Amino acid sequence: MKKLILLTLFLPIAIFGQSSSLVPLANFSEADSNRAHISVSGKAFDLMSKMEADSAIDEQVKRLAAGLKGMDGYMGFTRATAKQMIEKLEKAGNFDQYAEFSKKDRLIRFYIDENKGVVKEMIMVAYDKKEGYAGSVYGSMDVKDVGELYKLVNMRGFEYLDKNEEK
Repeated sequence: MKKLILLTLFLPIAIFGQSSSLVPLANFSEADSNRAHISVSGKAFDLMSKMEADSAIDEQVKRLAAGLKGMDGYMGFTRATAKQMIEKLEKAGNFDQYAEFSKKDRLIRFYIDENKGVVKEMIMVAYDKKEGYAGSVYGSMDVKDVGELYKLVNMRGFEYLDKNEEK
């Protein structure tokens, strides 16, 4: 009986610890009613972790996928909401800013929640002149594997931001 009571008490904490921080960060208003939501379950990443590896990069992806519990994202909300999310992340004690790209009225900022070599969540918040965007990848990832992501991502190419502004 004691085990059942403990399970009942700690289950919500365990479930909460395995979700994105984006929703509590955003106070979506009526102005944000046109936003889109993207979500990928942990099961999708679990399937990726079982793929057959052909190279060292594939092994890297498999290790990362095995630690992911999900991915969550929003786009098409207001710039003001994105700025509010950034303010909350700056005040939160568990997230550290680790990268930023800014140009005129545009900003992309990355945050990480890491403790003792384990990354619990990575969040990206961005905005341009009109809209805000945010994404979160969460789970339990080795900080070394996350660091290796930079080898997988071509960091050139923020040129697309200029092209989008012309629209």
